[in-house]
Amino acid sequence: MAAEAALTPPTPQERRAIPRIIIKGAGKNNLHLRDVDPQTKTVVIADSNGKAFHNATNFPEKTQILAFSGLKIPNLYDLLYNSDKNALQNVKTYVVAVGVNNRADDDDIAPLADLMRSIQHWASHRNVRIIWTGIPQFHTPPENMQRTIYDLNCLAKDIFEQDFVPAISYDQIYPAPWDITGIHYTTPTAQIILDSVIKHLN
Repeated sequence: MAAEAALTPPTPQERRAIPRIIIKGAGKNNLHLRDVDPQTKTVVIADSNGKAFHNATNFPEKTQILAFSGLKIPNLYDLLYNSDKNALQNVKTYVVAVGVNNRADDDDIAPLADLMRSIQHWASHRNVRIIWTGIPQFHTPPENMQRTIYDLNCLAKDIFEQDFVPAISYDQIYPAPWDITGIHYTTPTAQIILDSVIKHLN
C-alpha cells in the first residue's frame, strides 16, 4: 500500500512552481498578502531590498518573498493585522526584513517599539513564528539615522529574542552601485542574510 502511494503522481497544484518573489510598492492598495501562494510555508516580507534576494540560492522549499518598496514598520503592522488567516493557513513562518525606511524616525521610536510588540502578539495569536532580521548598519546615512537603525535593532533583539537575526557587519554589505541613498544592497549581501535566516529556520 505504501509503495502504491509513493507512485501517486503529484497534483497540478503540487507541480506548479511557487513564484519566488513578488515586487510591489508600499501604497495602500498594495498592502495585502493576497498574492501569497496557497502552498507557501515561509513568507519573507521585505522593503525594496527584498529584490536583491531574487538570485540568491539555497532557498528553503515553499518560500516566497514579498518586496514592498518604501515599506515601514507601521505598514508591516497593517499588512499582518489585515491579513486573511484562512488564506494563509499553510504559512508557519514570517521572516521580516524591514526598518531601514524608519531611519529618520529619530525623534521618538517608542511608537515603533509598541508596533513591534503588537506584531509579536499577532504572531502568538496566529500561532506562527516571526523571524526578525536586523537592519544592516549602513554607514552612508547621517549619524542620527545610523543611531536610529542601531536602536531599532536593539529593540527587535529584546522583543523577538531567539527569533532575532543579528544585523550583518558593515564589511558584509555590498551596496547597489546605482543607489544614491546608500541603503540598498545587492545579491551577495542578500545571500549572507538568507544563510543566517536559514540557520534560525532549522
